[in-house]
Amino acid sequence: MKNRILSTSFLIFTFSASAQDKIPVIEYQIYSGLIESLFMKPSTKHVVVFEKTIMSGSVRADSIKSSSLLDFIKKFASSDSTEIFRSFIENNQCFSPLNDRQFNLNAEVSLIDRIGLDTVFVNNDINHGWTGFNHQYPDSPGYIMFSRAGYNKNEDKAVVFFVLFCGSWCGEFAYVFLERHGNKWKVVDKYTTGMI
Repeated sequence: MKNRILSTSFLIFTFSASAQDKIPVIEYQIYSGLIESLFMKPSTKHVVVFEKTIMSGSVRADSIKSSSLLDFIKKFASSDSTEIFRSFIENNQCFSPLNDRQFNLNAEVSLIDRIGLDTVFVNNDINHGWTGFNHQYPDSPGYIMFSRAGYNKNEDKAVVFFVLFCGSWCGEFAYVFLERHGNKWKVVDKYTTGMI
């Protein structure tokens, strides 16, 4: 797996829109494969996920020909790249609530909302906040936010964006390309757009 760095200005996040779309099972399989590939260790007991999906506001269908994301997808799915990209755009038009019971992991999945984060990180005290977070969610990799996934009609290639916050000076923003092998999704490559 290779890492690539992009400008962090590529993405814009906001949490004020309403959640409408129900997420299909395939996307939970993709999320679970991403978590298993990148964040699970034998000691991982908790996985903390933000309660709803995030959107990448800078990625628009009208920028399809010049998009760095599309170029990333083309490296692994040349014949399906436009289909996967358009699926990603279409699925990320609004926020969608997540369901912790849909993840398939060998760890407890806890959903956290903005109020829960504010409770842990009181007065934006990052250092003490992480101490409290690690006490409340021991042996977790931090907390993860996901976009909706984009995938092809065969449902065997997909792209998803994630944000991981893992400590005071620890975090990553990245697109991930995954492929399904049997009933498991595996990360093929990661396109990092920012790090903390």
